[in-house]
Amino acid sequence: MRHQFTLELVDNIARAGSIRRAAERIAITPSALNRRLLALEDELGAPLFDRTAKGVRLSAAGELFIQHARRQIADLERVRSVIEDLKGERWGNIRIGVEYDLPGAKLSAAIAAYRKEHQRVNFEIIRADGDSMVDMLSEYEIDLAYVLNPKADPILHPVATAPLFINAIMAPEHSLATKQEIRINDLIYFPLIMPRNGFLRAHLDAAASKHGIKLRPAVESELLFARDEIAANEAIGFEMGFDHADSIILPEMTSVTVSTRDVARPVLQLTQLTGRSNSVAVNRFADLLTLDFSKYEGG
Repeated sequence: MRHQFTLELVDNIARAGSIRRAAERIAITPSALNRRLLALEDELGAPLFDRTAKGVRLSAAGELFIQHARRQIADLERVRSVIEDLKGERWGNIRIGVEYDLPGAKLSAAIAAYRKEHQRVNFEIIRADGDSMVDMLSEYEIDLAYVLNPKADPILHPVATAPLFINAIMAPEHSLATKQEIRINDLIYFPLIMPRNGFLRAHLDAAASKHGIKLRPAVESELLFARDEIAANEAIGFEMGFDHADSIILPEMTSVTVSTRDVARPVLQLTQLTGRSNSVAVNRFADLLTLDFSKYEGG
């Protein structure tokens, strides 16, 4: 596995952008890591990194090599996972990209259920925007991604899809708390808690614009940091979820759906890289998530 170790060294340098930082991560000296890199570059007959005052960045040859390295690393992990599965054990690492605005309760529950049966499987959750998720999938930095309203892209293979609701979150005594649903015009009369940017903010702003109104947030913040504002000042925050049940982030508050006549339901897609052979662990976990999505795919 010495060749594999060399590939992992190069991958660590590329991710760290610095030989020193990469050496710290993998617990070897920078000089030893640099010698391994120079030996590999000499063998290939081309530099893999351009050295700069701030660190290193992949050269043209390095860009080609890193794709090969990451494919090889992923393939070996898949083989190891299959071998462990043959022994009746489940082993591996699962990396999942999740868009910023999505609450993680459903995913958290799925991870807990999976790890209860397979404790040798490790998870890494990475928050990013949708465009970054595509790049991370193509560069083998993540195995699966939760993407909102994804654009058609041949490098993405949809695994499961389900529509979401946008829910307004407010104090139980709020004057709108007994409504079955909230129209977007209702929102202009109350202080709003909205994220500064991201999918949810853009989606709400676009819907309001179609109705000739502008939403003016009193506080630009994640919902979690506005708990007291919502409780004290009739403020309304927003959250996306598979259903219109109680708030996931602020369970002590009331959740009322924003009317789908005014705001289109976002679509959440679980996706992976087209043509990629994932490990057994990733595939089995994707099956579990697909089953969860199927409960909501009909709306």
